[in-house]
Parts: sequence; C-alpha cells; structure tokens
Amino acid sequence: MDKKILFLIFLILYNCSDPISRSKKYIEEGMYEEAESILLYSLKKGKEEPEIYLLLGEINIKKKFYLSALYYFEKVIDKNKYKKRLLKNLRDIYLETKNKGPEIARRSLFLIYLLEPENLTFEEKKFIALYFIEREQIEGKNFVEKVLEEKFDDELFLEYIKNLFDKNEYRKILNLYKKFSEKISASKLNLNITFYIGLTYFEYGKKYFEEHKIDSSYTYLSKYITMKEPPIYLPKAYFLRGKINLEKGDTVSAYYDFRKVLEILPFKNSGIAQEAREIIKELKLKGF
Repeated sequence: MDKKILFLIFLILYNCSDPISRSKKYIEEGMYEEAESILLYSLKKGKEEPEIYLLLGEINIKKKFYLSALYYFEKVIDKNKYKKRLLKNLRDIYLETKNKGPEIARRSLFLIYLLEPENLTFEEKKFIALYFIEREQIEGKNFVEKVLEEKFDDELFLEYIKNLFDKNEYRKILNLYKKFSEKISASKLNLNITFYIGLTYFEYGKKYFEEHKIDSSYTYLSKYITMKEPPIYLPKAYFLRGKINLEKGDTVSAYYDFRKVLEILPFKNSGIAQEAREIIKELKLKGF
C-alpha cells in the first residue's frame, strides 16, 4: 500500500479511536508497522503515555530491533505499574542477545537489576558487574565486590583490576589482591592477574621514590622484584632500589642491585645501564 495513503488511513483512525487500543489490535494481527506508525504519531502529537513507550518497545522486540526496544523501555516512567511486562520483555532481550550482542544484553540486564535485583543468577550478576566496570558506574564498585565475595570469578576480577589500574587506584588493587590471594593463586588467569599486581607494586615503588619516601619505595620495589611480573620493568626496579640502598649506606645491597641491572641489560650502553656501570666503577674505586 502507498505510504501516503497508509498515513492518511492512520490519521483518520487516530482521530476516531484510542491509539493505544487500535495499535494493540494491529499488534495482535501481526501488523507491526501499522501499530508503530499510530504510536509514533501519538508521541508526535504530545501523548507521552508510559504504555505507548512500552508498546513501541514490544513492537521492536517482534522486529528484533533490540536496541530500539531498550530505548523505549527506558522511557517508561511508571515502571512499577508495568513491572511484570517489562521484566518479561527485558529477559527476552537478554536471552536473545547474551551470545550475540553482549552490550545490549548487559544493558537489558541492568534494567532488570533496577526492577528486581533479588532474583538474578550469578551469571546475570556477573553480566551486570561487567556493565558497571565498562560504564564506570559509581555504585559499581560495591556491586562488583559483592559479586566476587559471593563467588570468585577470575575473569571478572581481572577486568575489575584492569579498570582500577587505568584510574591509578593502586591501594584498592592491593587490598583486593590481599583479600583474594588464595583464589588468585589457583586461578587459570593467575599470570594475567599478577601482571597487574606487579605493575601496581612497581608504580607504587616509583611514585614513592619520586616523593623521596625511600622506605615505602623500597618495600614496593622489593615486592615487584620478588614477583618478577611483568619483567619489562625489572631493570628500572633494581636500579631504583640500588639508589635507595646507596642512600641508606648499604653498599653491598646497592652493588647487587646495580649488577642485576647489567645482567638484564648486558649490551645496553646508555640510560640506567650506563649509570649502573659508572656507580659500580665508583664503588670498586672506593674499595668495595
């Protein structure tokens, strides 16, 4: 049917009957485009009733336009009144998209969480936790940690500490590491997780060194050196700890640290390697 004629028919029907009732009739008959046109025209005319958004969302589910459906469901102001229908629709979206469109699935599950947080499976809670992490929701930290306490999940833990590291929340990372250390040791993602724990130790050690808090710097650099993950910063860590040992007057330990720098960077003739050679040379001249 010609679109102009169709629009005129809808316009007549709109003026002659309740648009919600008329659109429901079309939905029952599988005439989704016609129902959608009536509802959108109603919105255009200023009739922003919650059920109009709800029906538009349900139409878009039928058409498999899940993102558009979520857009309309989010606009339903009186969610408690339509809670049962919303929950069914949102769960349908989640089940349809969790293996194909995780972003849409997480968004739908987040709306379920807002409506009925007590009836979620662990996997659903994990989905929401990942959504919180990605969106950096303020309430997300507590939620993520509650999920981890309920059941430690190494994938979720790794994503969480990666996010915390990007925001320089080193103290939080180390507190979590201490809290879940046994489970991390048994995790299949142990190396991935210790990569970020080691980086955190190193960053803390470097930060305290720059602030001339040498005792704290020594502690964190030593923890990183013991962990040896990731190995890329080991030369710098040994070099900084060597400097601290020199300042403390512990030339034996300082010599050891500078020697480790050269063992790791034997052919490097600049930067910390060159400086380490010069310090070792000076120590030997002083009779070390």
